[in-house]
Parts: sequence; structure tokens; C-alpha cells
Amino acid sequence: EAEGRGRLARPDFDPGAVAVIEAGPAQSVGAGPPPGRPPTLAISGRSPGYWAFEVETESPALLVISEAYFPGWSATVDGRPAQVFPTNLALKGVPVPAGGHRVEVVYRPLSFRVGLYLAGLGLAGLFLLTAVVGLWRLSRAEGGAALGVLRNSLFPMAAQLFNRTVDLGFAVLMARQLGPEPVGRYAFAVAVFGYFSTFAEFGLNTLLTRNVARDRRLAPVESGVNLAVRLGFSAASAGLVLGLLGAYGAVFGGLTADTFWATVLLVLGLGPGSVAAILSSLFYAHERAEYPALLSILTTLVKVGLGVPVLLLGGGIVGLAAVSIVTNIVTALAFLTAHRRVLGPLVATFDPAYARGLLGQAWPLFVNNLLNGLFFRVDVVLLKGIAGDLQTGYYNVAYKFIDGAQVIPAFFTLAAFPVVSRLAAAQPDRVGAAVGRGLRALFIAAVGLGLFGAVFAEDLVVLLFGEEFRPAAVALALLVLHMPPGFLNSFLHYVLIVYNRQRAVTWCFAGAVAFNVGANALLIPLWGYRAAALNTVLTELVLLVPFWVLTARHVRLSPLGITAPTLAAALPAAGAMLLARPFSPLLAFGLGLVLYPAGLAATGALRREDLSLLRALLRTMLGRR
Repeated sequence: EAEGRGRLARPDFDPGAVAVIEAGPAQSVGAGPPPGRPPTLAISGRSPGYWAFEVETESPALLVISEAYFPGWSATVDGRPAQVFPTNLALKGVPVPAGGHRVEVVYRPLSFRVGLYLAGLGLAGLFLLTAVVGLWRLSRAEGGAALGVLRNSLFPMAAQLFNRTVDLGFAVLMARQLGPEPVGRYAFAVAVFGYFSTFAEFGLNTLLTRNVARDRRLAPVESGVNLAVRLGFSAASAGLVLGLLGAYGAVFGGLTADTFWATVLLVLGLGPGSVAAILSSLFYAHERAEYPALLSILTTLVKVGLGVPVLLLGGGIVGLAAVSIVTNIVTALAFLTAHRRVLGPLVATFDPAYARGLLGQAWPLFVNNLLNGLFFRVDVVLLKGIAGDLQTGYYNVAYKFIDGAQVIPAFFTLAAFPVVSRLAAAQPDRVGAAVGRGLRALFIAAVGLGLFGAVFAEDLVVLLFGEEFRPAAVALALLVLHMPPGFLNSFLHYVLIVYNRQRAVTWCFAGAVAFNVGANALLIPLWGYRAAALNTVLTELVLLVPFWVLTARHVRLSPLGITAPTLAAALPAAGAMLLARPFSPLLAFGLGLVLYPAGLAATGALRREDLSLLRALLRTMLGRR
């Protein structure tokens, strides 16, 4: 430091041409001789704790920022991590190679990241405590099929909302710690893992829930076949993933080492994960959805409790993937304990003839789930190969919000599936009313989420993930539009399974995947991650048409009766929110909270029987009669 002060004090020191930096012996700045033409610099973004520059230089140079240096500043050059050096004793400098580059400098100290995460965790814990009290009362209440569906969906949804809140906080910490490109690489690893998870599951979980819900005497043989097949397929996946990653690298030019190992480690966790999934399906078949819900909280706490220190200590995406193996083992052991105490000891028998028949039934479901996964996440695989890790990172951040919203159709459908299965077998005349009510409820929720997500997309992304992820807001504003058709497709898919239309569903998914892959291959080179978001919306619409037509052959449904009142309620709210948003986001948010529910009541989207059910639900949760 004394040497640096001496150089700065020399009369011939020119801060426009020379800088004094603090760097260790192994650190390289890489600045070259003074260029023939002075570098050009433009500030393209500025907010507290954030700078964005457009730099043009003929030779390597050092960008000196006249702002105090503190530990916690990080930088990227064209999206790639760069060093930030203490410069001229008090300022900060970033090495920039020759050429034109975008330089982003962000202040994200460890204390801020940990504090932000702990604050979010505290809010999530408060929400969970409130929800558990109300939902425990609901779980002990008596009621009809509709209240049963709500009980078995709201408890898991509350748990998963807690999980997704914690996951979102963890995703924020991960994004701010790693930056867009590592986030993009981990998104690719998770997408590949998802395909192998679908292969290992092979459609058997759905059949297990359906078959045991109809006849609980089938639980031992269903458990035995599921365990044998899924553990065998999980072991096979460990070898198959190596071949797949090699082929992908040959086509798209190789994978980074951390991408490769993160993907392999995630796939190695399929074995214990399969055991937990089988036991979860058994609880759903017995309509005891609160137990998988509570155990999912344990899974989240273990994953995040181990993941945060791994991330903060520099474990990166490989460390996070290793944490997933430990998490799956703990979850499987917890499920085994819960099954023994609630449903009795796990009894598993293997019947080869039954296994062959079950695999024959499961094959269409496996293909459907694989195709479903392809059109949901093949965009990540294509986006990484065509547009690179940076754009994949932007897209993945936007998709975090969509993943959180998927808890609603996922758990509502799982809770309604056993009920609809029983009604179809014993009281088929009541199926239409049950399915119509479910579709209406999901559409109302999806349109509401889409409305707020589209209007406040930029605010959400910048608030949570920071300025360097601002481009992800465009993807989020597009992606939320997929929720209305997507929520309906989630439910209709399972209704068709009730009527054993798995093979027809396969052709629907095949057409949707063909459309999605073709559209992404065509448009991603032109529009990057924006094209991937747009194609997600279009693919859901393409899938909705045949799903609806097939369902209508078994259940009488009114498309306009289900969708038109809700859309009519959303339009005035959307107009008011968009007009108010430039002046006051808070005012726009308040208008949405008032106008959308009022519109639902005025247009009849919320019917009298729906309101009566909601009142009964709230009275039960509040402990009133």
C-alpha cells in the first residue's frame, strides 16, 4: 500500500493513462500498451450497486470506476466473470480485452445475500405456521367430495408454496452468487436430469395412485413392481447419461466440466428419489396428501440447509448437484418412517405377470410424460446449444416464477384424480360437474397469476435477481401467458387417463413436441430466449385443442362457459393496471387486487356454489362452525 501511495504522489502520475492496482502474484490484469486511438466508453445502465458500460478499445485496457472499492463487488465482461481489483488505493478497476464489450459491475456482498435469504425464509416460515393451523383444522373436518379435494390439494399446495418460496429465495441467492452463465449451465443439467427422471418413473406413479385408490389390496404388488422397475431404470440411467452428454458435446461443441459433473451427480440421485416418489404416491392413493406435503418441507429444508453453505463456500453447481443426492437419501428414509407409522410396514411383492401387464399400461404414460417434458424443457437444451449459457440463464430465471406457479395445477390435479377416478367408476353422471368445476377454478387462478405476472414482470425480476438479469423480464412477461392453457392441460391430461385414453394422449403430446422443437429450432437463432418463451405459450395452445376434443367425448363441457366469464373479468383489471403502472406500481397492484375479484363476481365466473364452498372452507380453517 505504501508503494502504491508513493506512485500516486509522483508529479508525473497520469490517472488517465496509468492505474495502480492491488493484485496477488498469481493474478493477471492483462492490460496492453496504450492504443493508437483512445478507448470509447458509454454508461448504459446505472442504479444503486450496479453499473453497465459499453467499451470499445483497440488493445487490452483497465476500466477504472470512480467509486469506492469494497469486498463484494463482482463483474462480468459479455456475461463472463471478470476480476474486480482495488485500484488507485480507493477505486475499483476491471480488465477489459481488446474489442467491443459490455461490462457489468454489481455489488453483492455475502452479508447482503445471507440476510436477504434469511429474511425470505422468515417470511416463508410465518406463512407456513399460519397455513398449518388452518389446514390442520381443515384436515379434521367432515365434508363431501368437493371439500375432500380441497383438503387434499390445499394442504399440499400450502406446503409447496412454502417450499417454492424458500426455493425462490435460494434461486435468488444462487443467481446473485454465480451470475447468468453458471445459472444457465445448471438449468441445462436439471433439464437433462428431468428426462432421465421421467425414464426411471416410466409412468408407474400415476397407475399406482389410480389402481390403489380403486383397490387398496393391490398396494403390495404395485409397490413391488414399482420398486423393481424404477430402481433398475435408475441404475441404467447412470450409464446412459454419459453417452447422451458425449453426443450432445459432439453436436454443440463440448460441455464445461462443471456442467458434465453436475448432470451426472443429479442422475445418480435417481435411486433414493424413486423410493420417495413411490411412497408419496401410496399416500396420495390413500388420500393422505398432508403427509407427502409435510415431508416435502423436510426435503426443502435439507436441500437448502446444505446448499446455502456449499454455494457460499464456492462449491458451485457441482456442489449443488452433490447436495441433491444427500437430500434424496434423507427424504426416502423419512418417507419409509412415515409409511410405517401411518399406513403400516411397507409390504412389496413382485409378480412377473402383473409387472408385464402394468408396464404395458404404463408405456403410453411414459411416452406422454417424456413428450410432455420435451416440450416443456427441450427449449433449455436447444437454447444452450444455439444461443449459449448467458441466454439460457436469463430464460431459467424467468422460468423460476413459472415453476412456482405450477404447484397449483399439480397438487389440485393429484388431489382430484382419485376422486374423479371413483366417480367415473361408480357415479359417471357426476363426473361432468366435477371436471367443470375443477377447470373453472384452475382457469381463474391461472388468469389471475398471468395478469399480475405480465404487468409486474420487470419489477419482479430486478427486485429479486438484480439488474444483470433485467433481460429476463421479457421472457417472464411472455411465459406467464402459458398458464391459462397450461393449467387446463394439466387437469385434462389426468381426466383422459381416468378414461384410459393414454394412447390418444400420446399422439397429442407427439404433435405438440414436433411443433415445439420445430418452432424453437427455427426461431431461437433469430430471437434467442424470447423465442423459447413465445413457443412455450404457443405449444400449450396447440396441445389444448385435441385435449379438449378428446375429453368432450366422455364429459360434457362448455368451453365458453368455463373461460369467457373469467376473461371478461380480467380485461378491465388489465387495462386499469397497465394505465396505472407507469405512475405507481403500488396503485396498479391495488387496482388488480380489487378489480379482478370484483369482475369474477360480476361476470358469474365465481358461481354461488363456489362461493358457498369457499365460505365453508374458510370457516373450517378459522375454527368456526
